[in-house]
Amino acid sequence: MRRFFMLLGNSFFSILFPDSHEKRHLLTNLNPSENRDVLDDKTNFFVTYFFTYRDTNTKKSIEEIKRYKNPLFFNYFGKVIAKSLVRNSHNLSHGMTLIPIPQTNKRLKERGYDVTLELCKSVARALPEEVSVTILNKTIISARKQHQSGYENRKDRIKKSYGMFTFQGTMEDSPTNKIILVDDVYTTGASLIEAKRLLGENEVIVNECYTIAH
Repeated sequence: MRRFFMLLGNSFFSILFPDSHEKRHLLTNLNPSENRDVLDDKTNFFVTYFFTYRDTNTKKSIEEIKRYKNPLFFNYFGKVIAKSLVRNSHNLSHGMTLIPIPQTNKRLKERGYDVTLELCKSVARALPEEVSVTILNKTIISARKQHQSGYENRKDRIKKSYGMFTFQGTMEDSPTNKIILVDDVYTTGASLIEAKRLLGENEVIVNECYTIAH
């Protein structure tokens, strides 16, 4: 019976997302003093995502995890990310560390749960048993202020995101050397850029960034 529901779920998502496939997008950081994109390897990085947020089905599906904590959708998105991690990783013998982009206490109170933390848990469950996974929630970064999404352009959003996170500790809690930032959706990439910048300043090197949609 359990297998029947698993197959039913797979068929449902195949219909819901017939054209889904892995995509990578290069994010460029912004130099606030010069008001232009910084084109160098230290500040630029790729984000892997799978769905287009403008798509109606994608938007509704993400609402299922953001508003209703729907386990069916969490499990599906977790499997999608986990398969990509395994496919693109040459060596998983040292495991990996997942760092969810944190939410403010206000957002957590509104929803009653942490969306990106739950997504990381779903990814961890979907990874092969032999892969050691550590999830660092608020151990590395915590949200100091809520990022506002109402600014007109990307440069404004990136500037406003500066200082939105605070550094909370060290990597001593994690024995792995593969560090991955995880978020549900990214638009301008401001949260990912700021999180990666802050971690890098504290000698925590992020290897990859994953989101569900862009």
